[in-house]
Amino acid sequence: MERCSSVSRRHDDRKSCLVKWKDKTSVLLLSSAFGIKLDGSCKRWAKEQRQRVDVRQPAIVRSYNTYLGRVDIWTD
Repeated sequence: MERCSSVSRRHDDRKSCLVKWKDKTSVLLLSSAFGIKLDGSCKRWAKEQRQRVDVRQPAIVRSYNTYLGRVDIWTD
C-alpha cells in the first residue's frame, strides 16, 4: 500500500465503516459516525519533488487528528 492512500469497507447494514490509511505506518479506524469520503487534505513531504504537497485524507483521520489525537499526547 502506497503512502497517503486508503482502503475502506462498509458493513452490510451500513452502520459501521472500517478505514485503513497509510501514512508512515498503516492506521486502522472503525467508526459508526464517518463514512469513506476523502474530504480532507494534509501536507506531506514528497521526496521526488523535494517539497511539501497536499494529499487527500479520509474524514475520519482528519477528525481523529483534530480531536482525539490530543488525548494520546496527554497519556504519554
